[in-house]
Amino acid sequence: LYRENNVVTSIHGRSLINKSTMNILKAHRFARRMSNTELLLEETAPLLNALAELELGAAAIDIARLTEKFKAEGAGTSLDEFLRAELADVVGKRGGDDRTSTDVVLYGFGRIGRL
Repeated sequence: LYRENNVVTSIHGRSLINKSTMNILKAHRFARRMSNTELLLEETAPLLNALAELELGAAAIDIARLTEKFKAEGAGTSLDEFLRAELADVVGKRGGDDRTSTDVVLYGFGRIGRL
């Protein structure tokens, strides 16, 4: 997701990018402190697989919040339908980045009169 689609995944603000297996498990355990419910790997793995199939554009996605929202509101819908509705702004924009660049001028570096 990150390399191909510029999607940054996290669990309650803790990034999952370039983390070891132990750090990912610790992030799942940390979710228990934040929401008082345990975030299971069996719940997040299908969610991540479904996200990978959606061809998302650049986004930052909190897996824990999506999982909690799906448990609360997604009773009658499939996971794919729920994700398409929640992430409608970025679905189908594979790897796209809508941000515009801004030029910045930096002053104060170097000595005066030196080329």
